[in-house]
Amino acid sequence: MLKIQIHMNLAICTALGQIIFLTLAEATENRALCKGVTVTLHYLFTSALAWTMIEGVSLYRTTAVGSKALRIGWLSLIAYGGSFVVVGVSFGVLFDTYGTSAFCWLHVGDNSIYIFAGCVYATEMFSVTVLWFVMRTFRSLKANKKKDEIDKIKATARALCILLPILGLTWIAGTITSFTQSDAVICFQYIFIICFSLQGVSILVFHCLLVPDVKTALKLRLGRRVADSTWASSKSSKSTATSNF
Repeated sequence: MLKIQIHMNLAICTALGQIIFLTLAEATENRALCKGVTVTLHYLFTSALAWTMIEGVSLYRTTAVGSKALRIGWLSLIAYGGSFVVVGVSFGVLFDTYGTSAFCWLHVGDNSIYIFAGCVYATEMFSVTVLWFVMRTFRSLKANKKKDEIDKIKATARALCILLPILGLTWIAGTITSFTQSDAVICFQYIFIICFSLQGVSILVFHCLLVPDVKTALKLRLGRRVADSTWASSKSSKSTATSNF
């Protein structure tokens, strides 16, 4: 249940940020609105980074023995409260750098983008460390030791496909594109856009639809709906037949 709640918060922050960016990133005519959009995006994406780190903590706990239980309330306070403090201080100190004449985002030439980039790189360093630890544990499992090299590669690739979306490693490419607008980083722009846009789909597929507990719950709910629909249809048919008689 805790993992699902963590996934949900990460997905919500990412989805809201993407929707607002796609719909309001070019609303530069109204300066007040543009600043509001920028600070909202900064907060949502910083919160997404915080939940990414929490995903890493959750992954680490699955391989650690004797770890204490985490509570979603405290995790939410850390993620949303910590992000509020970071963005609030940044917005208060660097108010004029929020929003540009081209789009509603942090100004590349000022310190505001470095605050966000620092959060990104701190998150990525943590995620890489967690990924290395988890993959080392995964490779050392007895079930994997009995496999040949091809099967090990396939299992490792599948594990990476599952872990990379929730660890947010594509943010590195995004921060590289934020520091410059030259053609030299256009490949990173494509990488970031493609990977970041598929992050939500990957979370939905690998961490929702393919999870056995979720699949079982969906089957039960679908079965109940079919049964209720059949019962209602049967009852309606009987009522019609009785009234005709």
